[in-house]
Amino acid sequence: MPEYEIMDRTGEGKVTRKQTNFHFPIPACLSGAVGQTLPAVLRPSWVFYLGSVISSFSPAATITARTMSSRCVEEDEVGRIFAVISLMSALSSSLVSAAYQVPQELGGYN
Repeated sequence: MPEYEIMDRTGEGKVTRKQTNFHFPIPACLSGAVGQTLPAVLRPSWVFYLGSVISSFSPAATITARTMSSRCVEEDEVGRIFAVISLMSALSSSLVSAAYQVPQELGGYN
């Protein structure tokens, strides 16, 4: 396993730690994409259920990204990073909701 240097929590110097394997988000993102694409492309009704099972691994990418971001910052900054991530999540969901309401007000999606 490759090694990298990080600051220790006391600030006294650098400590060498073994890098954790973070290759899990790639299959998690791919499973989400495949699981959501299958029902859109194929017609049989059972594909809808298959897509749900396949995409059930996609939340693991979010968990891993939060873990990676908490390990990249100092201990006193972890709360700030999670606050920014939560703010971005809330803003993006609000923007998506607003984007879907505009066409409905213009008479679309009948």
